[in-house]
Amino acid sequence: MSRGMQILIGTLLAAVLGGVALLAYLITADPLQIGPTVQRATHAVHEQLERAPSAGSSSAPLPAATSSSSEFEGGGAHATTSGSGAALRADTEPASTSDQGGHPLLTDGQEAVLRLVGIDPASLPERATPTQISCFKEVVGDERYDAIVSGGTPTLGEVWRARSCL
Repeated sequence: MSRGMQILIGTLLAAVLGGVALLAYLITADPLQIGPTVQRATHAVHEQLERAPSAGSSSAPLPAATSSSSEFEGGGAHATTSGSGAALRADTEPASTSDQGGHPLLTDGQEAVLRLVGIDPASLPERATPTQISCFKEVVGDERYDAIVSGGTPTLGEVWRARSCL
């Protein structure tokens, strides 16, 4: 084996071992304090798997609420986004909420995502400032914003990125 190949293999081995050591440090010391968030998300997934219907039963997905995006432009309706990035619906009839005392303007799916990241949906305001709305649109994009406002469920990543819109 040539000297150059030995150096390359040694460098790659050192990089892999360094990466493993860094990962072990991040998991053990948790300097970014992501442990509680990961534990909540893992716990919620395990609960959902335990409550999942058996193979013999069928369950239909819940329909998403829809409304036109024009209701949300210009200040005609009261629907906005909360600071956490979850879209609030503009319809006058409240969305169905879970038994845990959820938010009257959020869908069950939107509430579930917020709970996964440790946000209590009942604590969210029913209105947001125009600055918060424009921030949310900038973070997730206009098309995705419209989908979420129409009842779509934001991803964990979208909620995480939109936390800065508070």
